[in-house]
Amino acid sequence: MSQVKEQTSGSCPLPDKGLYDVEIVIANDKYSSSGDPMISIKLNIVSGVFQDSWVWDNILIPPLSSPAAAILGRTKKFLHCIGEPYEGEEVEWDSERWLYKKCKIRIDHEPANQYHKYTKAIVAEYILGEEEPQEEQPF
Repeated sequence: MSQVKEQTSGSCPLPDKGLYDVEIVIANDKYSSSGDPMISIKLNIVSGVFQDSWVWDNILIPPLSSPAAAILGRTKKFLHCIGEPYEGEEVEWDSERWLYKKCKIRIDHEPANQYHKYTKAIVAEYILGEEEPQEEQPF
């Protein structure tokens, strides 16, 4: 197990870096600080040592005119991974349909910074079922 610990009270253990099967258990519609639609999702790990641990992720759905439109590739890959429509230039979504859908993710760790005091788990990548995850390459 990892020696890194998340030390916030009331939180679940910090999952080790790696691949996990997860299920979406919460999907809250919000807006980013720039005013773009954003869905905050809670992903529950469904098996293994870290079963019932979780990680939050924000799925940004900016219009093509937004400076954040470059993130649409990640958004469309997420939608593809959960079996939702993802093709076309503009993204259409219904976050209620996302609930209880399962997918595979790669978790990484983000060190403490100005936004959070402790190391936290982040979704580094959404992985399609037939896709092989990219291996980390040394510099």
